[in-house]
Amino acid sequence: GVSAIDAALLVVAADDGPMPQTYEHLEILHFLGVREYIGVVTKIDRVKSDRVDYVAAQMKDIVNMSCPVFPVCNPNSFGISQLEEYLKILSLKCPVHPASGNFRLSVDRSFNLKGVGVIATGTPMAGVVSVGDRLRLLPEGKIARVRSIFAQDQQVQSGGVGQRCALNITGINKTELRKGAWLT
Repeated sequence: GVSAIDAALLVVAADDGPMPQTYEHLEILHFLGVREYIGVVTKIDRVKSDRVDYVAAQMKDIVNMSCPVFPVCNPNSFGISQLEEYLKILSLKCPVHPASGNFRLSVDRSFNLKGVGVIATGTPMAGVVSVGDRLRLLPEGKIARVRSIFAQDQQVQSGGVGQRCALNITGINKTELRKGAWLT
């Protein structure tokens, strides 16, 4: 699903500062080509203001670029509205990813839903899928039909690039849908 990311929130607790996994996650995001970052310093109510400033400076340093940093405190909602406003503005600037090419979704999870059937989830890398479409499971080559689609937690008639999709499919057993298989 990360292949569709245009920006990343770098969230670091003020009392802990950047942890080893922070650097690992950033390395992966850099490798995937993510170049837009927003820093968020949480738990600012647990430390002195100079510590918040220090952690914010560390975040800018490890991203190796200037990025906005928002100090926030969840219990009293301090800084949350400013972060939300920035994210709304940023979302308008992000490029629209065209849904060109044939539909491709790498399965990241599959399960049986009682009374519904087999569900495959993932983020489409290309194209659009619609209710009623026939998909091929690769590498096995089996054919499935899309019975329904949930994208961004809402039932829809079609889903595409950049959306988290849950496809209710028929013609393939759950045991045949392993993580990393492709629906095309």
